[in-house]
Amino acid sequence: MFPHLFKEGRLGSLSIKNRIVMACIDTNYAQDSYVGQQMVDFFRERAAGGTGLVIAGAYQVDEGSGREGPLSPGIGEERFLPGLKELTQAIHAEGALAAFQLFHPGKYAHSSVIGGPPVSPSPIPSRFTGETPRELTVPEIKEIQRKFVEDIDRGRRVGFDAVEINACTGYLVREFLSPITNQRNDDYGGSLENRLRFLLEIIRLAREEVGGYPIICRISGHELLPRGNGLPEAKAIAGALETAGVDAIHVTMGGHETTVPITPSAVPPGAWMPLIHQIKRAVRVPVIGGIRINEPQLAESALREGLVDFVSMARPLHADPYFPRKALEGSVEDIVPCIGCQEGCFDRLFADEPVTCLVNPRAGYEGERQVSPAIARKRVLVIGGGPGGMEAALVTTQRGHQVTLWEKDDHLGGQFHPASASPEKGDFQRLLSYLEIQLKKKGVRVELGRTASVETVTAFNPEAVVVATGSNPRTLSIPGAQFPHVVHANDILEGKVGAGNRVVVIGGGGVGCDVALFLAYQGGANPEASLFLTRYQVLPDQEALAATRGPREVTVVEMLPRLGNDIGRTTRWSTLLSLRKSGVQTVAEARAEEITEEGVWVSHKEGRRFLPADTIVLAVGAWPENRLFNALKSNVKEIHLVGDAVRPRSALYAIHEAFLVACQL
Repeated sequence: MFPHLFKEGRLGSLSIKNRIVMACIDTNYAQDSYVGQQMVDFFRERAAGGTGLVIAGAYQVDEGSGREGPLSPGIGEERFLPGLKELTQAIHAEGALAAFQLFHPGKYAHSSVIGGPPVSPSPIPSRFTGETPRELTVPEIKEIQRKFVEDIDRGRRVGFDAVEINACTGYLVREFLSPITNQRNDDYGGSLENRLRFLLEIIRLAREEVGGYPIICRISGHELLPRGNGLPEAKAIAGALETAGVDAIHVTMGGHETTVPITPSAVPPGAWMPLIHQIKRAVRVPVIGGIRINEPQLAESALREGLVDFVSMARPLHADPYFPRKALEGSVEDIVPCIGCQEGCFDRLFADEPVTCLVNPRAGYEGERQVSPAIARKRVLVIGGGPGGMEAALVTTQRGHQVTLWEKDDHLGGQFHPASASPEKGDFQRLLSYLEIQLKKKGVRVELGRTASVETVTAFNPEAVVVATGSNPRTLSIPGAQFPHVVHANDILEGKVGAGNRVVVIGGGGVGCDVALFLAYQGGANPEASLFLTRYQVLPDQEALAATRGPREVTVVEMLPRLGNDIGRTTRWSTLLSLRKSGVQTVAEARAEEITEEGVWVSHKEGRRFLPADTIVLAVGAWPENRLFNALKSNVKEIHLVGDAVRPRSALYAIHEAFLVACQL
């Protein structure tokens, strides 16, 4: 079904069974920098799922200036080797090859962790730590290069089949490559040739030490930063790496401080492949690339068209470690889709928490969370067809129970249904489609338009009940809130009501931002039309882009000092950027006081202000709908409450709670 994706490929001396590479992503699973059972179990399952080459984590180059923290695994000392050997053996036992990534955090290290100031090519402050690094001396540069080589040899000795040198994101090697962070005046700064010297010397020294051991280098195809390296520099870097003797080049985009979204659902699938292909055209060694390649059809197309030699995936394999096996078997509809939400992976990573996955409750818990057959078969009723309810029904059915799901609406999806209408959350619909298909395939009886009550549930006589009734939107208790032009955000997103040309959204959380973007783009030119207008020079680029905005004037009013407080830290900034680019106006630290037929009065630090509006949209939070649960507690044998019905939160909690409850039934 996917002949190019499952064709054997070569990378240096390695023969890889298919063209799927699991890209490196930090997991925060290390225990005081040691590889533990959690990390072994996680990567073992990705190998078992059919991935050809697993890049099993990013490893700190040394325990001095290169130390990122205890949650990052180390390889810089012999004491780490037993755990690393166990990891490589586990991956090999499942039929995959194993690689490791080496990085030095450079200016992103914390002085509290390394016991002194961080180091970098030049003393350019870090936006992330707020610290200014110390400029490396040439003897210190030589020492760090030596440690890179020693660690490559350690990785080889414990059984890793290849090493990947991190020369991307924002770490030390890229800090040497970038003119933004490298402002030296010696042989390691200035021209691109000089900025390349640090990396090329590492490769030369490594070749002297480990011979033909496969070396991959991961670079940024474009820094996406003013005054940073663009595509021409990336192509030159790739050419120099090929000449230096690397076996493959792995291309990603951007870096820690880029102002362009790279990986969230706002980025169209495959959007970065044209840039990656430009680098492939510049070299002859294999090029690995991906980013937002979350379907086997996209991966197959990229390989068939010669855009890359190997497709890299990270989060799609978090979402479903068996992605490759299911694609090989032709069971594409059974692949759990990555929806680009970043809640379980990047948001937790940057909060120094172990990563997991919104759509896969077993991610990071492979050794603990197992779906085992039930001891006794029960008749189970699940009330509510949001993501939590659907997850509970699926897992309960997998365990052998007889399951019926009731949903009061005429469709499944819960809060994900309106959320998927947001122009930057289209992937959310993919999860709902997957869950609906699985409910049908697993034989769950789904009854839509079925309202549950104490009487109907008692008459059904279930042996266990899972209540996933979600939440209801809050209303405002201010004068004028009852006017007909005051509507709830979900009613707008679901198309139940329309909006006028002037809209005020009250509430600047995630839902408020979603509905504001939805309204701002509604009625504008679609992307295909914008491309047409640009291609044929009907409109200049900026005017064509502006044409994608709709005709509405949209303003968001938020009580707190900033918008999007409930949006994940790694997607909030891009959501706010989209609001600005779509022309949405925002008023923070403001409270709605009174709604009139012509608009809304708000009070804020600069005084009272009137905002004219044809439509007022409420996005002021939600309250848990748990009345049925409370009424049923004394009427059924076994009952459980999950998701927003417990407390309105992220879908991650709803799905994980539902999974755990289902495993208990």
